[in-house]
Amino acid sequence: MHHFSPSGLQQIAKNIVFVVDTSESVSREQSQLQQVKTALNHALHQLKPQDLFNVVAYSSSLAYWNSRAVVSATPANIASANSFMDSLSPTTTGLSILLSLCK
Repeated sequence: MHHFSPSGLQQIAKNIVFVVDTSESVSREQSQLQQVKTALNHALHQLKPQDLFNVVAYSSSLAYWNSRAVVSATPANIASANSFMDSLSPTTTGLSILLSLCK
C-alpha cells in the first residue's frame, strides 16, 4: 500500500477487506494469480497491528480466510492469511461477482 501524506500526521487504523477474484476468466494463467498473491503478501506486511483486515476469494462462491468480519493485523494473522492465499488456485466455474457477494 502506498500512502502519501505529510510527515508528522498521526496514523489512523485501517479496516480493509481484500477481495480476490480466482475465476478462470481473470486467472487464466497461474502467473496472474501469483502476481495477486505477491501483491497481497506485500500489502499485508504493510499493515500495522492496530489495522483490521480480512481476505475474501470469489469465483462462483465466496471463500473467507477468516469467518469474522475483520481481525487484527498480528504477525500470526498475516501468516495465516498468506497461507490461505497460497492455497488458492484458479477455478473453472462460472463467475458472478454480484451473486457471490450477495450470498
